[in-house]
Amino acid sequence: MRNENLRAYFDEARILRLFFLELLVALLIIADTFVYILLSEYVGVFILLAAGGVTALPGIYIVYNSIQNTLGAVRARVRMGRYPRLEYAGLAGLLLSGILLVLPGFFSDIIGVLLYILPIRLAVGLLICSRLEAPLNDAYEHLKLEEYTGLSTHPAVPAAETQSNDETLTQEPS
Repeated sequence: MRNENLRAYFDEARILRLFFLELLVALLIIADTFVYILLSEYVGVFILLAAGGVTALPGIYIVYNSIQNTLGAVRARVRMGRYPRLEYAGLAGLLLSGILLVLPGFFSDIIGVLLYILPIRLAVGLLICSRLEAPLNDAYEHLKLEEYTGLSTHPAVPAAETQSNDETLTQEPS
């Protein structure tokens, strides 16, 4: 069994995919550096670095709110008993968009903003989710179990708090 895991880890196709992913990240860094060099001649280095840092803040805020809304849509879809395939795809696209917006550089910010557009976000998200089908199914089953049993396994909601809320719901008003 262990040899099979090692063979899967050192699979040629997997190594080639990782190499191309690293190549893509390197090209993104080179493109961002090139844009910084070109713009620094016109604007100035300090203003350019400040603008690069400031562009991440509104992007993070917008993506965070969108992620919260999408998580609410996932829970609503689970409550209806339906698998949230498009919501998962939107969430994956939003997470990638957020990562690109956090990275310094204008080129990565442009790609992050483009990924925020719904059709592009869903297309990229579906591509990502196709590789993560088993973990997403597990997450769906977990959410479904949590929804139908009423017990929260989220660390922010302790079990004692859940029980006290249930007791107040079952008590008769005076």
